[in-house]
Amino acid sequence: MALIHFTSGKENDMAERLVLYDSYFGNTAKVAKAIGEAIGAIVKKVDDVQPTDFKGLQIFIIGSHPGFPTHPEGANPPSGTER
Repeated sequence: MALIHFTSGKENDMAERLVLYDSYFGNTAKVAKAIGEAIGAIVKKVDDVQPTDFKGLQIFIIGSHPGFPTHPEGANPPSGTER
C-alpha cells in the first residue's frame, strides 16, 4: 500500500479520503476495506474509480497485489475469490 497525503488546512471528511485497490485473490481487498473503515474513507476497486473521485482528496491510499498490472490475462483466481 502507498499513502499520498495532501494538506489544505481544512478538516477532512469521508469524501476527502479514498482507498483504491486491486485484488487478485481477495487479500488486498480485505486490507483496503479494513483501512478504509479505520480512517473513514471511501473504498473502491481500480476498475470502479472515476476521474472525479480524485477531486478534493486529502488522503489517497492505493494498494495492489505484487503482480499488478502484469498478472497474465486469462489466469483465474480460485473460485470465490476476487480478481
